[in-house]
Amino acid sequence: MSRILMLWPNVDEDIPSLIKEYYSDIVDIKNLYTPCNSFKRIIRKLLSISKCSTEMFFDKWIYEVMKYDIIIIHANIINQSVPKTLRKKGYNGRIIYWYWNPVSGSISPNRIDRNICELWSFDYDDCKKYNMKYNSTYYFKRLPIRESVSKTDVFFIGKDKGRYDKLNNFKKLIENLGFSTNFLIIKDKTSRGGVYSKSIPYTDVINFTKESNCILEFLQKEQSGMSLRVMESLFFKKKLITDNNNLKDTKVYDIGNTYIIGSSSKEIDQFMKEPIKPVDKSLLEYYDFENWLNRFSR
Repeated sequence: MSRILMLWPNVDEDIPSLIKEYYSDIVDIKNLYTPCNSFKRIIRKLLSISKCSTEMFFDKWIYEVMKYDIIIIHANIINQSVPKTLRKKGYNGRIIYWYWNPVSGSISPNRIDRNICELWSFDYDDCKKYNMKYNSTYYFKRLPIRESVSKTDVFFIGKDKGRYDKLNNFKKLIENLGFSTNFLIIKDKTSRGGVYSKSIPYTDVINFTKESNCILEFLQKEQSGMSLRVMESLFFKKKLITDNNNLKDTKVYDIGNTYIIGSSSKEIDQFMKEPIKPVDKSLLEYYDFENWLNRFSR
């Protein structure tokens, strides 16, 4: 079995913390950089933008890097020089430069040397546009999931990302149909005014999800890949309302628990009132984090 290292900006964030807790037997999760003050972060970013080595800021993983067969790096402007540095140090294993966000909000794949690393993305359109390999979004089959009593019909959480008016209008539409909502829109640099919520821990997101009948997903600009909301709907057995037309070509849509805004034949209130359909265990297996890792080797 391959030894795999995933390098994260901050391993204390929600997703890497879950991976460390439930999948430490199959992957090592490490901070890419040691914590540093704002001045050093500026220097680090300037070095990376200039495609200069940022090795002086690497965390302790660099001292044992040769024991890994695969290293997964999350695509970001602050780490674009890392694959080149690893090759210069003599690392000969696979380096996967992973886009878990749309290219529009990350770094252009054209700035990354494909001769020294592999470019992969969760986003269908970005893969076609930039000739990258595709792998899905993932979730966690090992995460204990206990059922809760539903308190809300439709739940949304996410940063504004220029979607405030669209979200607010949809909230009014759902409520006018007689359904309850819980919309947590987090303020960001695109926000201009409105009612916003504070960021909450992912454990609270899970609790709100379990207490809802349906999850709402509105894609950010220039995104076509599945967000975490799709995974949560599957693993927590919730309905999904989305504006992602690409889901029509997936097994997720085949189940019948997904309503695609502007494409579904039935009315949304009819969809909301229908009982949820069972999810095949093979689908949960496919999107589980362990099988997501395995797909890099196929």
